[in-house]
Amino acid sequence: MGLSGKRGDELRREKLKRELRMEALARLEEAARTEDSFNEIVEIWDKLDKNKVRRWDNHEIVGFTDEEWKKFKGADGDFLDIIFDSPEEMHQLIEDGDISRMVKSLSRKQKDVLYLNAVRLYEIWQIALVKGQSERNIRKLRTLMFHNIRSELFPVLQKRIENKIPITTSARKFLSRYDPMNEIFVDTGDDK
Repeated sequence: MGLSGKRGDELRREKLKRELRMEALARLEEAARTEDSFNEIVEIWDKLDKNKVRRWDNHEIVGFTDEEWKKFKGADGDFLDIIFDSPEEMHQLIEDGDISRMVKSLSRKQKDVLYLNAVRLYEIWQIALVKGQSERNIRKLRTLMFHNIRSELFPVLQKRIENKIPITTSARKFLSRYDPMNEIFVDTGDDK
């Protein structure tokens, strides 16, 4: 998987513990001879299944959370936010047509990373874990994606200014920080 450092060691330890528990359960199954022993094993499996379902429900990437179901039922939210809650459809939620087109034209891998990072607010190590890739690979993919979007966005915004089309404050900040000659974006941290 390519995870290293403290987080990678913790994940490997957890995996080893799970494997040891499964081997111990297999030994218990083989040694069971009475009805009580079998009932005890069934209880263990039931508990493991409940935990697995709970973990799946809590960490499911694509499914609906309780909050999303409330929004879906009309409690408080926008129906469109739920319909287009996927990497392939997230461009539909972007009001600016040019930016929406840029996001739509991203590769599938880039859309997945953007969706998990920007929409689902996953950290890089979480995305790496979900995608089964290294953190370095995810960072590289995200950096390239942002580079491509910024290099396409700059001329679009310049053209809007030339045509006296109003732009947002965040677009003005972007224009003041982006250096098209060197194709770099200077993040001053003023947004925080």
